[in-house]
Amino acid sequence: MNLPDVLKREIVIRFVFGILFLFLFLILVLSKQEYFLYLTSLLFGIYFLIDSIKFLLVSILAHYVCAQGVCSEIETGIFRKKIKSIVIDLEVGKLKVLVQRKIKDVAIGDTVVVYLSDKSPVYEQDGRYIVSNYYSLKINKRSVKE
Repeated sequence: MNLPDVLKREIVIRFVFGILFLFLFLILVLSKQEYFLYLTSLLFGIYFLIDSIKFLLVSILAHYVCAQGVCSEIETGIFRKKIKSIVIDLEVGKLKVLVQRKIKDVAIGDTVVVYLSDKSPVYEQDGRYIVSNYYSLKINKRSVKE
C-alpha cells in the first residue's frame, strides 16, 4: 500500500477517534450513566470507524487528485490573522484553497500539495479555480539558500 503520509495520518486520526468514542461508550455503559450519553458516543464511534474505512478504500483505490504548486498568495482574517485561504500556482492556472483547519508556517514560495476527492466540486471565479473541500493539505517549506 503506497499511500502518501498525510493521507495515512488522516486515516489513523479518524480510526483513533472511532476507537476512543467506542471506549467511552464502554465506560459509560459499565458506569450505568444516562443512556443519551452512551448512545451518542456509540453513534460517534461507529461514524468515525465507518468514515476511516471509507477513506482507506478511497485512498487505496486512488479516487483522489493530487494538486501540487507554489503558494503565491495568503489571505488572512482581519482580527485574528487566521489563514482563510491560500492561492497555489499550478501548471494549468491558479487554485484557491479555502482552508478548513488551522495551518501554521505557510509562506509565499512554499510548495503546497492538496489532496482532493476526484468528485470534489471545483468552481471558477476571476480566472482562478476555487476548492473548498479537500482531504489533506501538505506544506513543504522552501529551502533558503544564502
